[in-house]
Amino acid sequence: MVNNLEFDTALKKYSPWFYAAALYNFIWGSVTILFPTLFFELIDVPQPIHLSSLVAGGWDVCVAL
Repeated sequence: MVNNLEFDTALKKYSPWFYAAALYNFIWGSVTILFPTLFFELIDVPQPIHLSSLVAGGWDVCVAL
């Protein structure tokens, strides 16, 4: 059995990656919620008919922090 001190020490190694992932999810989710057509305009492709599903995906990613 691993004691708590060893477990905490092992997890601290990955802490910056978790914070980076949370920041990425917050930024991607916020941009998708606020500007749902931005990505389509940047790559010059037609926008989907149902943008609400894209915004819902943004909410899922942004709130799942």
